[in-house]
Amino acid sequence: MVQIGKMNRLPVKGLHVYGIHLDGGRWGDVLLRGKDVVKRYQPGELLEVFVFVDREQRLLATLQKPLAMVGDFGVLRVVSSGTAGAF
Repeated sequence: MVQIGKMNRLPVKGLHVYGIHLDGGRWGDVLLRGKDVVKRYQPGELLEVFVFVDREQRLLATLQKPLAMVGDFGVLRVVSSGTAGAF
């Protein structure tokens, strides 16, 4: 089962030009974009990925581990702020 905002071990489902589809179970496919793919993976291979939701409500994955995940506390530096919030 996929845990959004956490690290997950997901199997490779299929390889495509634009990235890798990971098997998210009942959540459906989770896309690991091509820019995050650092080597060639085989179907069935398990990858340790961070799963998040993009602005279009799609599940995406990255191989990069975030500084803080859902439920964590972290000290981060603000690089920009505006009416939409702080980034």
